[in-house]
Amino acid sequence: MSSTPAAASSTQSGSTSFKFLTNEQPQPQLYTDVQNLNAFGNEQLTEFTKITLSFLAQQEDSRSRMEAFAAAQGVNLRALENTVQGILYFFSEALKRSLKQDDVKSDLEKLGLESARAELLAQSYQREFATLSSTLVSSTFKVNQLVDMEWKFGVTAGTSELSEVGTCFLQVKLVLNRNGKKENVLFEMSLPQFYSFLANMQKAALAIDQA
Repeated sequence: MSSTPAAASSTQSGSTSFKFLTNEQPQPQLYTDVQNLNAFGNEQLTEFTKITLSFLAQQEDSRSRMEAFAAAQGVNLRALENTVQGILYFFSEALKRSLKQDDVKSDLEKLGLESARAELLAQSYQREFATLSSTLVSSTFKVNQLVDMEWKFGVTAGTSELSEVGTCFLQVKLVLNRNGKKENVLFEMSLPQFYSFLANMQKAALAIDQA
């Protein structure tokens, strides 16, 4: 990967809509960060994605893994850090909005990532969704008071993926007290993702009790 910024993408049009943002356009630097990933081979991109998601999951060895990756691949560490920060921002915003795999892939393509590489990142995001959601919620609880929580089940009636029609999903709404103001945090996940999310939350609660 080169530390030279990637060429500006033609998708940086003001009319382009994204699912990971609401009523705003990405900063030009994010296009550069995403397009830098086009220089990676599949194995490099897979490892890069694991490292990036490890930061989002707040794993303690994330920094050392990134430094080892930069050294092994001959990548400028400072340039790699900048790219990781950009992809971290993208994933965190996608997570806050409970984006589906197809939406993540679509947004990455609009930012200039090649389709096969966008699919690889989207699949990794989907696999780790429940774990990352529990990490996000745990971090949120540390700095904000939980006022209320609501959830409801639903059934997918129509989708571009035929295999998903008729599957159950769960919508969760957390009401938080953030600096004296109530704020809603919404999640949507499949039942397997919810059970994994619940298990991770129980582990987090046990760790807090034992601290």
